[in-house]
Amino acid sequence: MTMKKILIIEDEKQLRETLTEILEINNYQVLSADNGIEGCRIAIKEIPDLIISDISMPKMDGFEVLQKLKESMSEQVIPPFMYLTAKVDRPDIRKGMKLGAEDYITKPFAASEILEAIESILENRDQLQHSILSTERERMSNELHNELQPLMVVAKMGLNHISNRIGLSEEDKNTFDKSLSYVGEAIDKSRLVARELIVEKDQKKDFGTFLRELSCQIASSGNIKFLITNSFNGQLHEKLESDIIQIVRELVINALKYADAGQIELKVKNLGEALQIEVNDDGGGFDVSGASHGLGLNSTRKLVQKLKGTFDIQSEINEGTKCSITIPLEPDYQVQ
Repeated sequence: MTMKKILIIEDEKQLRETLTEILEINNYQVLSADNGIEGCRIAIKEIPDLIISDISMPKMDGFEVLQKLKESMSEQVIPPFMYLTAKVDRPDIRKGMKLGAEDYITKPFAASEILEAIESILENRDQLQHSILSTERERMSNELHNELQPLMVVAKMGLNHISNRIGLSEEDKNTFDKSLSYVGEAIDKSRLVARELIVEKDQKKDFGTFLRELSCQIASSGNIKFLITNSFNGQLHEKLESDIIQIVRELVINALKYADAGQIELKVKNLGEALQIEVNDDGGGFDVSGASHGLGLNSTRKLVQKLKGTFDIQSEINEGTKCSITIPLEPDYQVQ
């Protein structure tokens, strides 16, 4: 997991160094500045995940720092802001909140107090970013599937109709046929992108809910038959559940993108001490010995290895592909 980057803007050297030590011990990457002007420069260059700033500082106070960043950075990348203050002054609090500050911490403070505040702010920001990304992906998928694809399909039908009614030279006929094939490819690629966008939405849900939503999302995103058989209804450790969801998502996306299949079948079997996952498609198949590394399966294979599981893929040209994974339900692994 990438370390969160926190910028401290504080003119008191001892407090700045103490706060830096607290954060570094708790696995945060720390940047620091002893005045507001330097803090602005670092913030714009490094774009930290959080800024902790004193209010009363020479050259540029904490309010001016936040105002300057709002003028210099786009709203989407301005880091959340936490103020340090020696006194609780209601007008100052109102001013800071109006500018967009997330929290105030009064000096002196306990390490636990500021760590809890930081964790809360970063968690809220992560949830907001995930929500925005998920909404944007769904919007793009819907536009591709519901607006652009129908237009291209109608255009292709019109071109086919014209091709059958007008006389063309051999050269013009070849050009026309190529253009028609490009429209067909654009339809297929837009359909694949729409499916990939909707499937890749961040899913902070349990495995059963993920499977149900996956089925609905693929069914609504194009003319492909997607079947799910699931015999597992138990509880999974949160991290293991997240990893299994990632594995299923990657296998299904891989099939959607590369298999050119009319049907994809997902089977989840409870083997007692292990979970078996199969993704089968009726697509064109491929030479496993020569093409598996080009199908985006490497990351999935590595994750399965970390989970002490087994990964098997079988495929033949024109005979479809079968991916089978078995994962122990109590794996001993280290997540990198």
